[in-house]
Amino acid sequence: MIKKVKILREKTGMSLILCKRAILYAKNHKGCTALGYLKARSIAIATPNMTFEERVRKFSNLNKDIL
Repeated sequence: MIKKVKILREKTGMSLILCKRAILYAKNHKGCTALGYLKARSIAIATPNMTFEERVRKFSNLNKDIL
């Protein structure tokens, strides 16, 4: 888990806590990735008509190969 958090942090520059939350979210939600979670968190204002789950799935589909 710690290695995944470090890798995600290096790729995104996000805080350790956000990276850990992203990995745990992706682990518990099928079809979602940690990177998709982080992208959905960062552009929540730009997509007000979508739920958080919809945003995560949208960005997870774009990045299937990353965590």
